[in-house]
Amino acid sequence: MSAWITGPIQNGTTSVGTTAVPLSTATIEFNRGVTICSLQTNTGIVYVGASNVTTANGFPLAAGQSVTIEAASPAACFVIASASSQEVRWLGA
Repeated sequence: MSAWITGPIQNGTTSVGTTAVPLSTATIEFNRGVTICSLQTNTGIVYVGASNVTTANGFPLAAGQSVTIEAASPAACFVIASASSQEVRWLGA
């Protein structure tokens, strides 16, 4: 049985291009991690990873796909895309 979420749920949208960016630069802490979803309207692949993420080493997300990462903050998760003007939505607790 999972424990209840004790902190607030945080969410956001991040614009992604061909340069790696953090999901957020805000000071937010998670207890349960973050789920990252590549928007259904994206035309490129979004790659998720650490600050050194590239299109060659990141975890790929096609349009509509998502991944959950046990990260303490959205600032610890970086994204980069194979094309400009992509977007991800994220939700953490």
